[in-house]
Amino acid sequence: MTDAVHDYDIAPPKLRPAATFFGAPVADIEELMPDSIAAVGVYCDHFSAGQPGGRFGARQYRYASAISGLPVTQTLFDLGDFNVFPLEPGRTFNTLSDQSQRIAATGAKLFAIGGDYSVSPAIVRGAAREVGSESLAAVRISRQFDLLPKAASHSDAPWRCSATSELSEILSDGLSAIALLGARGAVAAEEKERASTAIVVSAQQLISAPGEAARKARRELERVANRYYLSVDVDVLAPRYGAKALPGTNGGLSVAQLLAVLAELEGMHFVGAELTGHVPDLDVPGRAMTSQIVNVAAKMLECLVGET
Repeated sequence: MTDAVHDYDIAPPKLRPAATFFGAPVADIEELMPDSIAAVGVYCDHFSAGQPGGRFGARQYRYASAISGLPVTQTLFDLGDFNVFPLEPGRTFNTLSDQSQRIAATGAKLFAIGGDYSVSPAIVRGAAREVGSESLAAVRISRQFDLLPKAASHSDAPWRCSATSELSEILSDGLSAIALLGARGAVAAEEKERASTAIVVSAQQLISAPGEAARKARRELERVANRYYLSVDVDVLAPRYGAKALPGTNGGLSVAQLLAVLAELEGMHFVGAELTGHVPDLDVPGRAMTSQIVNVAAKMLECLVGET
């Protein structure tokens, strides 16, 4: 058999490198250092009552961020995706906690990308085991409170509507160690009553004065903790992400307003972060929307880099 490439002098095609978050090098947990940021995909939206598709978010973020040209820290590494077990919710919860704790044990900071809020408590629990729940607080930027009691779930599966309540059980100071930013629309009376214990900044306040509102929440959190976890759900944005924010509490934030809020959080000692809730369309407009959220991811990385 002849060598066709040799006979016809045809150069073999160059293989494109696998897309990673912002083009970061691939690494294993064993390679992480205390100043590293470990980006991990979360292929899980199996337990959410919302629109499915968030499991594909990490893949689209990798594609869009790798060609974005945005400057990001050189300490960023892509660890691939967390292990999940879609048909075994209890095992998924425990596995996510264990993997999160392993990353925190290296001294690196976790950046979980993709999926939905139903698994947030599992990831935070792992970090809290390592850094200590008594010094940890959470910043949740989302349109929903998710304060229904866990008992309202019809199964043992992770459930988005009780995600914040479950976080409060993990953190030593409970709901007083959680800042809820960007909530809008109608909420259940039960959620509204429980929210009075947390630090709540409505979408309307963030729209009118994003910097001032975020600074207020930051001051309140710094009274109860010295380490923080940042959680951003893209549902806090205005419809179709690029639209202008609408008046009142039902319109959501623009990307620029969300970036302004995140800028006010820079300098806090974040031990981890997550970006959830993006359900990507797999066409050209969908890729454009993902590219806008990549700017949010880049700003979140700036928040993770260091503290003042």
